[in-house]
Amino acid sequence: ITTVSPASIYIIFPFYSAVSSSGFEEVVTGTTTDVTGRIGAFGNFSFALILIVLASIRLTQILHPKNFLRLVCLIAGFVAALFSGFRSAVINAIIGFFTAGIRDMKYAAIALLPIFAAILLALSFVNSQIFHLPRQIQRGLAFFPGNWDADMARDAQASNDFRKRVWTTWAKEYFPEQPWLGRGFGFKSQWAKVSVYKYNPNWDRQAVETGNIHNGLFATLDTFGIIGTIFFVIWNLRLLVRAVRLPFGKSDPEHMALRFLALYLAVWITCYWFGALNVGTFLPIEFTLAGVFLRLKEAMASEDLGPEAAATDKLERGAREELATA
Repeated sequence: ITTVSPASIYIIFPFYSAVSSSGFEEVVTGTTTDVTGRIGAFGNFSFALILIVLASIRLTQILHPKNFLRLVCLIAGFVAALFSGFRSAVINAIIGFFTAGIRDMKYAAIALLPIFAAILLALSFVNSQIFHLPRQIQRGLAFFPGNWDADMARDAQASNDFRKRVWTTWAKEYFPEQPWLGRGFGFKSQWAKVSVYKYNPNWDRQAVETGNIHNGLFATLDTFGIIGTIFFVIWNLRLLVRAVRLPFGKSDPEHMALRFLALYLAVWITCYWFGALNVGTFLPIEFTLAGVFLRLKEAMASEDLGPEAAATDKLERGAREELATA
């Protein structure tokens, strides 16, 4: 809120201290160093909202009149993703829609791709020919061809250039040293002594050292090496297949929670491999999502078997656990 309206900081700050840093900077100095005005919270909110709606209803039924409120929520979630200013938020939303499409439409989900392209093309046309969209939206769509604001286009290109420099540094100077087992976690303590407010000629090298490679595949190779990456990819593919293949099932809250976890896990895994996360950021959340998803899926599968079959299955699991303990 304080990013959109910096003056509101005087009303909000006394009651809620987690205000936008860019809003605070603009109110104090009269300007801000962040020309994009990106709001990450909008992206996080939109992602959760979209997945909750997609977990509550089949995608093929979203245009039914009785689901009008859900449709409005989906549109609001997509607009929030656009207004966040992050390309990753927009891509996450699209992948969430496509994952739900695979769940509900199987191979027919391919038909969603031209629909997404048409929506993005329409937004590009509106921005170029009718009226300029807010700068945050233009920054979030900068990956798509269009006549975007010059500052937003430069900022997006600068981000791309930074990633290329970091990838080149990693590929030439770090990966060849330990390609098979990787460098593991941790970094040199001297990097913590460099002030972030001063120019650092070794910024690219520091980014690699601290795991900020801005590519999930490269980050995995850097951490686990080629051998570890092979096993990590296989494990992630198995999780991804289980999440995508989960049928819609019943409409009760338990099945809705399971579908939400499946969608979240599928998008989280898919986006990691080409996104900006590193292993230390990605893996703890994936462990949590996978653990809860698989346990809940197992419990609900036992309930669907019926009381007698569930009791037999429970005895078999108990016997396996006792054998494993022994």
